[in-house]
This record gives sequence, C-alpha cells and structure tokens, in this order.
Amino acid sequence: MRRILAVLLGLSATGWAAPETWIQPFPLGSIPSARPSMGAYFSSDLDPNSIDFVIDGRSFKDAMRRQPGRWALSPNYDVDRGRHLASFTARTFAGESVRRDWTFTILEPATLEFTNLFPSPGQLSPSQPRVGSSLSAPVSVVRLELDGAMMPTTGADGAVFCQVTRPLSPGMHRVRLQVVGLDGLVSEKSWTFQSQ
Repeated sequence: MRRILAVLLGLSATGWAAPETWIQPFPLGSIPSARPSMGAYFSSDLDPNSIDFVIDGRSFKDAMRRQPGRWALSPNYDVDRGRHLASFTARTFAGESVRRDWTFTILEPATLEFTNLFPSPGQLSPSQPRVGSSLSAPVSVVRLELDGAMMPTTGADGAVFCQVTRPLSPGMHRVRLQVVGLDGLVSEKSWTFQSQ
C-alpha cells in the first residue's frame, strides 16, 4: 500500500480548478478505529452525480451514502492498518472540477519521515547534483532552503528535491527541508554536506 503513495507537490499541480466551493475531508491524521466513517463534507453547489471517492486507487463511489452536507462511506469490514491515500473529486453545477487529496492512518501513529537524505551528510556527487529527501508519505507543501536561500523543488519517485544547476563553492553547505503532509503533519529536517 505504501508503494503507491506518490509525492504531491501542491494540490494546484493536479490541474484542477480552484472554484469557490469547499471540501472538508475526514478522517484525518491517526485513527484509533479499524472501521472509521470516511468521506467529505462539501458545499451544496456540487453535482451529486459527479462525485467520486477513491482510497488507495480504488473507487468507492457506489458504496458512499449521502447524508446532510456530506457523502460518507461506513465500512462493515476492518480497514487495513497503516496509511491510506484518499481523493474526493466532483464538479460544481457551474461545471468546475474540484479535488481534495489527503491521508489518514489506521491503528498506527501518523508520521511523516525523511527516509533517505541526499546528498547524505557528506559529499555532493557531481553526477547526481540533487539536494532533497525521500519521504514516507505524500505532501502538499514543500519548503527547501540551501544555505538560507529558498530553492525551487520538484518531486519524483517518492522524493522532493532541488536540482543544483550552479557550481557550489567549496566547503560545507546547509540544507533545511520542511514539508506538510496531506493530513496536516509538519516535519522538518536539517543537514550539512561538503562540496569540493
């Protein structure tokens, strides 16, 4: 399940419009129950025939039930332990597409970890001039600083990084990486590496 989690570098990058409507997903964070209610609250201008709810790549559109101000799925089975990626999509009656992605974790602490720093504390490789980290979960906000300067970032294969396009001066360089997960968790990591 964790294999399918992709790094998301901002919900606007999905190509969906940002209309005046709002969506409040649930659950968020760490959930102590194996059978949580799952879905989203939304403003009333969504076309109910356009709504789709996807968890870990599987659509539950037909299993959702409409309740006042929300669509919800109440499973009659235990949901797998661990982190899940959810997505709620719909169209307004005016035809605008809306989307909200988030994560929730069942019966485990919700964490957002840096799983592989690069360059690792040590040397910047001339053949791989990237600075960043692999992450344990998708993120919606990324802030990467190199020697105190904000750097543009990209994401691929479960990692966020900046491509170093100019030669770095010889010596030690400091990286500060801050990310916000889709479930609102904030994690930060700082490290140094040597450039020759």
